[in-house]
Amino acid sequence: MTTPYASLADQFAFNDKALAMFSSGFEGDDWLHRGEGRSNHALWLLGHMTHYRRWMARELFDVDVSTDLGERFAMGSTRDDDVESTPPEELRAAYVAAGDVVRAQLRELTEEAGAVALADDPGMPDGSKTVGDVARFLFFHESMHIGQVGLLRRCMGKDGLF
Repeated sequence: MTTPYASLADQFAFNDKALAMFSSGFEGDDWLHRGEGRSNHALWLLGHMTHYRRWMARELFDVDVSTDLGERFAMGSTRDDDVESTPPEELRAAYVAAGDVVRAQLRELTEEAGAVALADDPGMPDGSKTVGDVARFLFFHESMHIGQVGLLRRCMGKDGLF
């Protein structure tokens, strides 16, 4: 039986692959490259996406996941909030692990459970307040940041993938 959120789970799985492709060949300082101006570097973007996958597991699905990242990668944090001390390999493993939890929960999420409003307003920029709508918004949010990693790749002069 296919649930209403199974395709969203598949889209999150695609993001794992897209991030791996866009960051392939990143070494050392590549993760800290900012491009022009004050853009975030890929390490902060990876930590930020990991933070929100963990947030989804906890807040949307009540699944306890590690929160050892603290608020260093939360919305409003900056790349200067001691983020460079976390190795990219550790963040990538945490990103994938949190994604495994989120995808498993989405595959089981019913239409009724997706329509449940969160007890506290999650403060999503698009006004989403239900489990399903917040999950959809955070997929969009994550996809945007993966695109930024791809852009940083090109700013560093690395080969494009398409």
